[in-house]
Amino acid sequence: MKVNEPLVKPSSEYFIYTPTQEALSCLLYPICIGHFTYCPGYVLNRKSYDSLLIMHVKSGSCTVHASGTDTVVSAGSTVLINCYEAHGYESVDGWEADWLHIDGTAAPKYYDFLSKKYGCAAPVLDREPSGLATLITAFANGNIPAEVSMSMLITGMLADFANSENDADRRNDLERTDDLSGSGNDAISSVTGYITSHFTEELSVDELASLAGLSRFYFIRLFKKRTGCTPHEYLVNTRLNHAKYLLKNTNLTIKEICFASGFADESRFCTCFRDCVGVRPSEYRVL
Repeated sequence: MKVNEPLVKPSSEYFIYTPTQEALSCLLYPICIGHFTYCPGYVLNRKSYDSLLIMHVKSGSCTVHASGTDTVVSAGSTVLINCYEAHGYESVDGWEADWLHIDGTAAPKYYDFLSKKYGCAAPVLDREPSGLATLITAFANGNIPAEVSMSMLITGMLADFANSENDADRRNDLERTDDLSGSGNDAISSVTGYITSHFTEELSVDELASLAGLSRFYFIRLFKKRTGCTPHEYLVNTRLNHAKYLLKNTNLTIKEICFASGFADESRFCTCFRDCVGVRPSEYRVL
């Protein structure tokens, strides 16, 4: 649809989408999507518009107002705006942008997660999120994807924000810390993958830190920041999850499950299981 809005060039266009009941119940979905060229002096302030806004600035720049703070978004960058609350954006010189309003039961939780990771009300990604241009082109051509496909594309865009912040965290920490080695690879993901494949073995924190190429102190701190638990807790949780699977899906004895899950002592296994799960392994099996 063509635009009839002051200080938006007539060449701009947008598309409205109405989700099905299936999408409303469990998916992320578009509300509206478009490509606008905003003229110099454009200002928008809204009390709310129930959605998140992903806006990729293609040229020029704009200032986003959210939660009492101002964020300048320059060409090549993408901003995530919480439109469930009061917000606005403007520019003295104008800007061009691809944008997408999204909603869904998980959308507010995605925003809370990303705003906490970035430590700000308007997270900014330093590139165009994957899938945004593809989705705009699809709407412009009348080839609207299936809702599950659109939900996957939107999830990928939000994942780009999360992954970018993880990379930035690691680069900043590497610059601040003298005793670290390693490349820009995601060391923590490598370690969690290693634990998943080797949880039945004896794994020490020193061994895992060495695998990550980090000092013991920094490894533990970064691991907990990324996963919410210490390396040892993550290992124990992995073993317990394996034990849960065996309890529900095999006829192995408790002792056999204990050793098959990487625990060295049946008594300690049962105590750990009860403390963490709330019931004994034998009780969990029949729940």
